[in-house]
Amino acid sequence: MLTLPLLALDASSTRCVAGLWADGAMRGEISREGPTGEAALLPRLVADLLDAQSVAPRNLAGVAVVVGPGSFTGIRASLAFAHGLSLAAGCPIIAVTVAEALAEGVGPRLGAGLWCALDARKGRVFLSRSDDPADWLATSVDAAPMPDGTVLIAGDAAMPLCDALAARGAAVSPVAARRPELA
Repeated sequence: MLTLPLLALDASSTRCVAGLWADGAMRGEISREGPTGEAALLPRLVADLLDAQSVAPRNLAGVAVVVGPGSFTGIRASLAFAHGLSLAAGCPIIAVTVAEALAEGVGPRLGAGLWCALDARKGRVFLSRSDDPADWLATSVDAAPMPDGTVLIAGDAAMPLCDALAARGAAVSPVAARRPELA
């Protein structure tokens, strides 16, 4: 028996992506990458994805949407679109932070902590140091707090943050997860 699919949306970075998840697997995904304005493509991406998978919006189990941190315009556009779609389809919205999505992509950590660092431009990062979705800190790379123990760092600012912390003697390692992946 097929379960109703979940639509996943992310426009928090330079990539705008829509995916359809059902029965424990990604059924389809469409994305566009570019410097600006990709969130404006989200309605077309979703329409194309649902059409390709023969899914009517009323048959969605829910709409999962990345809520940040990230591009203000992208997040605002994807949240507004997700809200409108969920109202029209009569399904719930599921909020997912970038840290939650990255943690899912990292997998087992073997006792190490996981921090998520996102580029906030001009030498600054958005930093999550816990599993608490509300625990985000905006800081400069050079003023980032020292970790207690060994820490893995995910996100698109993992390398500069690892370099800065390692130079100060921290036990840190970057991981491959740079941005949320739907699959």
